Amino acid sequence: MSSHRPTTLERAYELARGGGCRTVGEIKQALQAEGFERIQDSLYGPTLTAALRKLCQEHYVATPEGEAALAERLQGFDALVLTRERTAITASPTAASA
Repeated sequence: MSSHRPTTLERAYELARGGGCRTVGEIKQALQAEGFERIQDSLYGPTLTAALRKLCQEHYVATPEGEAALAERLQGFDALVLTRERTAITASPTAASA
């Protein structure tokens, strides 16, 4: 068994290709959860961000648990905006939930 740990950049690409991250933001969250440091410094720049985003879009596999969590998070909102990284931002709570 090897004790080699990938660099932050290597692991980011593994996560993007792995199908579990929908956005670059999710990659950063996963890296932080795994104990990587200086994530912002390691994943800086528009070219790198675009490459990771493209890999996420090509390889993401939605799970029923993930879709259910997203639906629950969006419940009670009547507007949805996606950021450049396709991260959902909800706004305008519906009158029924107010």
